[in-house]
Amino acid sequence: MQVIDMEPMSTASEFVQEDGTINPFQQDAYSMGHRLGTNVIVMFDTFDSQKMDYLIIVDTKTGERKRITF
Repeated sequence: MQVIDMEPMSTASEFVQEDGTINPFQQDAYSMGHRLGTNVIVMFDTFDSQKMDYLIIVDTKTGERKRITF
């Protein structure tokens, strides 16, 4: 397993929601995802019937992203 720093998501005003968090799906229309808390979303590109090679963890307060590869 490897953790890779990614370029942060934009925190420009057009991506900020009323609660102060960003919606990463406005910047990444390819990935699916799941909210894990008020400040974290996990994004992925596979269905549960497919092998997963990586996932992306996004801090929706700061836009910071990490890619975890398997």
